[in-house]
Amino acid sequence: SCTTPVNGGATTTCTSTPNVGYRTASISGCNGTATAPGVNNYTTGAIIGDCQVSVNYEPVINGHCTLIAPSTAAPAISALCSPGTAANFASGINNFTWDCDGAGGGRNVTACSSIRQYNITTNAGANGTLSCTTPVNGGATTTCTSTPNNGYRTASFSGCNGTASGPGVNSYTTGAIVGDCQVSSTYEAMIDGMCATPAASITAPANATLCSAGTAVNFASGISTFTWACNGANGGSNVTTCSSIRQYTVTTNAGANGTLSCTTPVNGGATASCTSTPNAGYRTASISGCNGTASGPGVNSYTTGAIVGDCQVSSTYEAMIDGMCATPAASITAPANATLCSAGTAANFASGVNTFTWACNGANGGSNVTTCSSIRQ
Repeated sequence: SCTTPVNGGATTTCTSTPNVGYRTASISGCNGTATAPGVNNYTTGAIIGDCQVSVNYEPVINGHCTLIAPSTAAPAISALCSPGTAANFASGINNFTWDCDGAGGGRNVTACSSIRQYNITTNAGANGTLSCTTPVNGGATTTCTSTPNNGYRTASFSGCNGTASGPGVNSYTTGAIVGDCQVSSTYEAMIDGMCATPAASITAPANATLCSAGTAVNFASGISTFTWACNGANGGSNVTTCSSIRQYTVTTNAGANGTLSCTTPVNGGATASCTSTPNAGYRTASISGCNGTASGPGVNSYTTGAIVGDCQVSSTYEAMIDGMCATPAASITAPANATLCSAGTAANFASGVNTFTWACNGANGGSNVTTCSSIRQ
């Protein structure tokens, strides 16, 4: 509105009243000096004729930050303010920051920001997989999970400023994330201890033959068995009850006039069988040794006691004597006893009417003769 009418050669004043949300952009006309934005009062020049004063209005725009979702890439400048004009954009470690300048005399906002994120990549070694939560807000941590293949375990985790983990740990937390980074995992085979089957033996089996998988420990020599454990590796199971049969040597000592053989080697705790073979005209007198019960004359087989160490079985032999009649001369008196048998021992002597009779008994398993005689006169 302007004061009117106006005396010729005088000036007049005008007042602009913008609507809410607007401001005066400019006032001009009637020989006055145009005003700058936001000026609501105007003075004309000297009025020398009818004239017109004009006013323009522009909206008042207040800068306003747009709510931007977390992202790994800088948001588009055109998306930063709603409304307003983005200024002073910067990429920080944890945030993207900017200002939103107003227009038309509106206010400026200087503290706009959105969360900056980073990508976590994974590098899983052979025999397993690895996954991490990604993307991650700058300055935050993330968790990773390792899944070893069957028969393997996680050997180590590392990367992204986290503390490296030890074997068998399948979860991992990074340090504070301040840039794109990578987490790596490695895997190792789990070895279950497994007993081998060494053959029965007199000497302890070689260490390398004790376990078909794993490492042999706690070896011991028992009476009947060798025992040990097979420890696994890399988280594998242990076996504590491995064994093989311990054997012993049975030697023989045969006396003169015969031979002796025994089953050997013999499992610890078992018995051995022995056989004696006398020479012709002899018999086995005795067999003994190795915790067995000594045998009597004429017995050619022998069983030892339980074998708990190397030992020896012995045998002896004796001549077999067959009884044999002598031939005493005819006589009135009984022949002397010593003259009755040329071999063996005289027994059952009798004086008959016509003859003297007797027997000649053998010895050591020899035969007996029961019909010896001489003429009685």
